[in-house]
Amino acid sequence: MDLGDYRSAKTSNRQELIGKVYTYIRENYHRPVNLGEVAKLVYLSPNYLSSLLTSETGRSFTDMLNEVRIEKAVELLADPSIDAVSIVLHDNMHRDAVEVAVKNKKHILLEKPIASELADGVAIYKAVKEYDKVFTVGFLSRFDLRFDSIKRALDAGELGEVINL
Repeated sequence: MDLGDYRSAKTSNRQELIGKVYTYIRENYHRPVNLGEVAKLVYLSPNYLSSLLTSETGRSFTDMLNEVRIEKAVELLADPSIDAVSIVLHDNMHRDAVEVAVKNKKHILLEKPIASELADGVAIYKAVKEYDKVFTVGFLSRFDLRFDSIKRALDAGELGEVINL
């Protein structure tokens, strides 16, 4: 085997390994999957696998996992047999998820906070302002009596100046 053959075999093995990782992610995206678990599957250390994925694909393990999860979520949102969705993603992903859900005419329960950036919050507001389906934010403690008592104490001036809420 000359150097060219060695490099070709090494590249082929890397691609095969990355294919195994990607297949595993696609088959297990719906449950908690972590880099350590996948590294054991392919007999590599998590650090080496992470480095290999980044150098060979330009994407981290987490990016690959999230891409598959988002792809599957978009497929579910397009399913006409699903009427309503509960969006429980990280808040920096809320805008995209709401826009896809609105496009697919779903009733939406969005976990708080609505967004982490003002521009995203404004875009969500505009997307659902005239929306003919139910849209609500999952702020489940809104009617908790403890919040009511705090509001009354604030209104009475008993707690001082509110700095952050």
